[in-house]
Amino acid sequence: AIVSCKRIRGQLYYKVKWEGCGPEDDSWEPESTLSEDVPEELAGYHLRVGLGPEKVKKESAASLRQRIAAAEDLEDEMEYLANPAAFLSPALQSTAPHLTKGSL
Repeated sequence: AIVSCKRIRGQLYYKVKWEGCGPEDDSWEPESTLSEDVPEELAGYHLRVGLGPEKVKKESAASLRQRIAAAEDLEDEMEYLANPAAFLSPALQSTAPHLTKGSL
């Protein structure tokens, strides 16, 4: 999880608390790495702390919308993979019992 951010020599870095690790393993990661590897986590951090990118660094509203949309798309995809039948109409659900939750 991203827990903080700061500028170092003009570059934005985010403090990452690694899942399953102790505080001694926390690290400062450059924005470029996180925006490529986990853009949804970065967008989620900005939303969670109520600190939009414009407060941390100049970034267009369109770019932020793209990051949020990417995070929402990923969330939808994960939900679909967990339960594809939920995305079918009730009529199709009855004709596709092999797509019930946990059958994949």
